[in-house]
Amino acid sequence: MQYLHFDQITPGVWAALPFLWIALSVAYRRRFDKPIFALSRPGSVFVEGWASARTGSGLASRLGTARNCMHVQVTDSALHIHPHFPFTLGFMPEIYDLDQVIALDKIKFASILGGNRAKAVEVTYLKPGGDESVVQLLLKNAEQFIHAVHARTRDTTTTG
Repeated sequence: MQYLHFDQITPGVWAALPFLWIALSVAYRRRFDKPIFALSRPGSVFVEGWASARTGSGLASRLGTARNCMHVQVTDSALHIHPHFPFTLGFMPEIYDLDQVIALDKIKFASILGGNRAKAVEVTYLKPGGDESVVQLLLKNAEQFIHAVHARTRDTTTTG
């Protein structure tokens, strides 16, 4: 059996690999109906673009903090957290779990942690398997976000 060695790969193939990686990430996002461009949904009660976010609490989440590239919105049924283009490319949102739609009835609580101009907000929610998880957002309009989430979660708990 003949093996291919790295020194046998032509420079043209090496140059094409980043484009292939990006094309695969676009195909993946299309396949799983994930947005490539973060757009506001009609009827959103809260929208803030160019926010910061991180998920979890380990080393990977600290390395995977998305600074000023996230689109956050609250609709009547869910919290949507998506990266802006071009940060949707290259599987980075999937690696760091920074592309999420969290049903409002799965949110246990949301609170403001503090800050100066922008304020950190921590949202604790239940994942589909029942495990608890955390997402932290750095928002300019944190109070409006908290109000939108709390108003909608009260609506879902009283009606559902």
